[in-house]
Amino acid sequence: MAEVLSHNQRIWVISERWNNSSAECLEVSAFDGFSAYTGNLPLTEKSNFSLGSYPNSSKFDRIFKDLRRLPEQHLYPAYQNKFTQFDTTTVDMWSDGEYYFKAPSISEYNDDDAIAKLTLEEVDTNEVLKNHPHPNLGVYLGCIVHKGLIVRLAFRKYFNVLPDRVWVPNSTIDFPAEARIKCMDGIAAAAKHLHLLGYAHNDISPSNIMFDGNDVPILIDLDSCGRFGSKIRKGGAVNRWRSSVQDGGKSFEVADVECDELAIEYLRKWLMEDSTNR
Repeated sequence: MAEVLSHNQRIWVISERWNNSSAECLEVSAFDGFSAYTGNLPLTEKSNFSLGSYPNSSKFDRIFKDLRRLPEQHLYPAYQNKFTQFDTTTVDMWSDGEYYFKAPSISEYNDDDAIAKLTLEEVDTNEVLKNHPHPNLGVYLGCIVHKGLIVRLAFRKYFNVLPDRVWVPNSTIDFPAEARIKCMDGIAAAAKHLHLLGYAHNDISPSNIMFDGNDVPILIDLDSCGRFGSKIRKGGAVNRWRSSVQDGGKSFEVADVECDELAIEYLRKWLMEDSTNR
């Protein structure tokens, strides 16, 4: 079994939030290669560290020792021979622009292996879709394995995300009403394909819709996806990206076709209202 030997990239993600003691702080999530760290900084550091992600940044070295390293087994599930393994021998996984290597989200780490379990479920779902592809679903290429653990998932990279087409100035020039209808027709087709396989996406939102080089809409992020009736571990709120459930959205606790259908209906309405209001 081939394994990744070189993993020298650092990526730091800074976000501002309230911690458990109700004190506002800067929260740090960091990957040093495949080693993951979290920690908090006082708001006095805000002028030194901007919100966002940073590749290969040495500016964080002075605070690195204060971060907590997370147990690998809590983040990365064990590789199984039934899974597809992505061949990293012919690519530089830290700089290759053709692929997207998805790391687990560690910002909500809670001292258990819930993240590893979620990743394993995502692998299982993507393996099914690899055998049953659809032109409007993101292309999964396999697992990246290090020390027997699944440390990243490899996907074809897409560069345009739906909000960039909607919220940039004069976006209707490149994203007119006809294109918006076509976009949502494609996403609806992707969701229908999932439903025929017995899955619901459970998190259809603008940030999970991208476009390929031919302007084909692509539904991504299947870590929220689950078989009908299974408990939703991520997602489940129809329009929380725009407002709270109390403001008219609906929340689901188990995977259901209705969750996807309501989300698509809401997105269609939002896109067309945005188009006519410009």
